Amino acid sequence: MLKAEKTVKTIATAGIVVGFIAFFLSFALFAYWSSISPTAPDPATGRTCSLSDHGYIFYVTKTQTMVFHALLLGGWSLGACGIVLRLLKEMSVCDEG
Repeated sequence: MLKAEKTVKTIATAGIVVGFIAFFLSFALFAYWSSISPTAPDPATGRTCSLSDHGYIFYVTKTQTMVFHALLLGGWSLGACGIVLRLLKEMSVCDEG
């Protein structure tokens, strides 16, 4: 295996691992925040952005909302890109050999 091929495989694998860790971390944070956050907006603490868990609405800060969505969408996207890169790499190795 050439050095470039190994590098692409390593980057793809890292993307998959980091992406799925971030994706599942978003669910852990969501569960934690739902257990400690108020169920009504609290402007004094900045908890005015709502998140919903199948009808259970709780309020978090804007920063917490952005962190949740960044981990959820970014993690999913990074993992998916890693999988696609890995599949494309495998297909190109099969075509060459």
